[in-house]
Amino acid sequence: MKLLLDECLPKDLVRAFAPYTAEHVKGSTFEGLQNGELLAEAQHEFDVLITADANLYHQNKVSQFNLAVVVLRSYRNAYEFLLATIPNAVAALRTIEPGQIVYIWADEQLRESDRRKGKGPFNPK
Repeated sequence: MKLLLDECLPKDLVRAFAPYTAEHVKGSTFEGLQNGELLAEAQHEFDVLITADANLYHQNKVSQFNLAVVVLRSYRNAYEFLLATIPNAVAALRTIEPGQIVYIWADEQLRESDRRKGKGPFNPK
């Protein structure tokens, strides 16, 4: 399984996804592409896009692409904050299917906050 980490994530996070093959957008041919373009291009080379973009769910219909998306949600997009999401993200990779989007929250408090704000797979109030 090949993973592509979005620009909004720290480059060092690539190592946290071992033993999967992971690459970072920065320095690749995908650098600078917006979400829809990135999904369209990445689906030809990668199985999963890893991002921190909480609004991706509302901005793109992921089900139309031949890759899955994992959204890591933490209080900051810094390596030390995102590490808390990695075990659940790796577990999700075992069952995720193309066209699926899975959100991984650092904790329940953040999940509830996102729900109240309408971020992610929640319906805005």
